[in-house]
Amino acid sequence: MKTTAPPILRRFGFKPVLVVNAVIVGVSFAAYGLFRPSTPHWIIMTVLAVGGFFRSLQFTSLNGLAYAEVGQDRMSRASTTAAMVQQLVQSVGIGLAAALLHFLMRAHGESELTWQSVSPAFPIVGAITLISMLWFVRLPADAGAVMNARRG
Repeated sequence: MKTTAPPILRRFGFKPVLVVNAVIVGVSFAAYGLFRPSTPHWIIMTVLAVGGFFRSLQFTSLNGLAYAEVGQDRMSRASTTAAMVQQLVQSVGIGLAAALLHFLMRAHGESELTWQSVSPAFPIVGAITLISMLWFVRLPADAGAVMNARRG
């Protein structure tokens, strides 16, 4: 994916990629909830690979956009801050996912995680992912254009 991201971002721009990709990532998360123990492994692997590609494209696009207008003199501080924020957001996400799984497990009257209590979590996470579009649609049309100028 890392080799395909720069041409995709150059051709379509950051804003359209982030908006469309948010939909694809949200739908892929929701699709994971359709897996059952009887789902063929090749289908699971294909859906996971496609979802992983687009999640990686989303992270790459967001990271590129985060540094788009940061000057070289401030790059070190920006990098440190971005790494810290990413760790914080991941920690909060893990905590929310654990709370959601606990709630779903209890709602099903279970004391242990089963696929029946885990499956509904994926469409919920997919819907939460779609919320990110609210930020991406508000980006200026030329968001990150300076990155393409640097590459060119």
